[in-house]
Amino acid sequence: MDYATGRTHVLDLLPKGDVGAEIGVWQGGFTDRILAHARPWRLYAVDPWVLSTDPLHRDAWYGAASGVDMDAVYAGFVRDFDADIASGVLQVVREKSATALGRFEPGSLGFVYIDGDHTYDAVRRDLDLSLAACRVGGLICLDDHCPGKWWGDSILRAAAAFLQAHEDRCTVRFSGGAQLVIEVTMGPDGGKGRTIAERQG
Repeated sequence: MDYATGRTHVLDLLPKGDVGAEIGVWQGGFTDRILAHARPWRLYAVDPWVLSTDPLHRDAWYGAASGVDMDAVYAGFVRDFDADIASGVLQVVREKSATALGRFEPGSLGFVYIDGDHTYDAVRRDLDLSLAACRVGGLICLDDHCPGKWWGDSILRAAAAFLQAHEDRCTVRFSGGAQLVIEVTMGPDGGKGRTIAERQG
């Protein structure tokens, strides 16, 4: 399965009319598709829009060497989505994902789409924080679940470690096209909610 098909399948799985977060939005190309396809009640667009001086990000497009004007990218995003922002459907959060995800109340999100920092520690942290923020039956979606030019197998290893650590609470709903979709099947207290199939059936 190619990348575009994988992403389309993720969109098909997202719960409609729910509250979600997109981690790493760049110019908003996938933000636009989430808004159109899932029609969320609210979508939090989380991105620091800042260049990283970390040597691990040297070859990333958000590495300092890229010279990208992140303030201009941020301004363009806000301009392009001004109507969605004004309506309250889209809330822009210019923060690092660890800070933003940590602010959500437990069980307050129906889905999270993660496409942020691709290093192992960052991906694992985003997954753990997303699990805390998602309700039972919610989805944690991970982009670039594949070997990468600069991140190597860090995303694959982080996802595998996360699933092993939380095998009692999570199950894989879809894997393909460099996408991974994980469903939260149990709360931290052992409580169970309705699965996706039960909600949509």
